[in-house]
Amino acid sequence: MRTILMNHAPLILTVFTLLELVTAILLAVTACKRKTRLAWLSLILTLGLLFDAGIMLGGHFLPADVLPVISRFRYVFHGLMVPLLLPIGAHALQWKGSKRNVIYIITAMIMAAGLYYGFAVQLERMDFAGILRYISGENTPSAAKIIESILSFGTILPLLAFGVAAVIRKKGPFVLLGGLMMFVFSALGPATGNTDFIFLISVIGEWLMVFFFWLQAVTEKDPQEL
Repeated sequence: MRTILMNHAPLILTVFTLLELVTAILLAVTACKRKTRLAWLSLILTLGLLFDAGIMLGGHFLPADVLPVISRFRYVFHGLMVPLLLPIGAHALQWKGSKRNVIYIITAMIMAAGLYYGFAVQLERMDFAGILRYISGENTPSAAKIIESILSFGTILPLLAFGVAAVIRKKGPFVLLGGLMMFVFSALGPATGNTDFIFLISVIGEWLMVFFFWLQAVTEKDPQEL
């Protein structure tokens, strides 16, 4: 597995970036046709992930003085987009009223923390396996590192819970499948001894997640419109 990742990292990243682009187009069509909150939120999330993958893919082609600036926005968008997993899960359950409002408030709080995280991260240049990118360096403040963990586990674990509840309430399996794919592929790097490739393996999980969100958006019954 490691040999494949090392020798074909740019190709793998290209393939799944293109798949994210196709999924973004599908979500855009669905959002325009069905005009549902879940579709629009999923589209916004997918565009954020697409930007993230695109910056990594274009690292060697961007001017040296431009890449760190755009990479800063990569982290800012990450901090703002990932919390959208919470309302996506809530809309899959078709929550309304006070429960939905609470989710929006929690999401806004995490997004505010994510915004701080995006600007607080100390960037370090890394050229690895043919991919040039800026990563979170050792000098990143401890508060930002804590927020990074919240963005990872504080969003995906509730998403899994929403997914389980959606299955129990017969709202569809796709949110659960999306959450599982993201969780599994995020853990696959450390589990296989390829922690340094987690950035690449996670892209596969991200695409599977948003693809399942699209399936949820096109199959949900009685969707919540904007």
